[in-house]
Amino acid sequence: MPFILYTVAVLGFTIAGLGLLGIRPFKWMTRPVMVVASAYSLVAILLFNEPGLFWGGGVSLALLLTGVSGAYRLLPEPAPLGSGLWHDMGVGAVASLVMVAALGVVLWPLR
Repeated sequence: MPFILYTVAVLGFTIAGLGLLGIRPFKWMTRPVMVVASAYSLVAILLFNEPGLFWGGGVSLALLLTGVSGAYRLLPEPAPLGSGLWHDMGVGAVASLVMVAALGVVLWPLR
């Protein structure tokens, strides 16, 4: 159970971050994924009952309130960096790299 909570939180925060950057496949998922990831993170922190993780509870609570209220929409829109095939390939490569890094973080405890 803790591994599922950890996995959903890490991947959810990663997808929400990519959505905040305006990457198309993830942009519409930002709000629901941020809320679910924050809730799972809070549950995991409470279940682990590790004092070193409690500061993360405050961050998760702030992100939960931000996602529920939609306050992240008040952030300025990222400036468009370009368009065309090369831009799309670069965005795809960076998004893939970030997702692989998130999977590495998730799978690290299993080694």
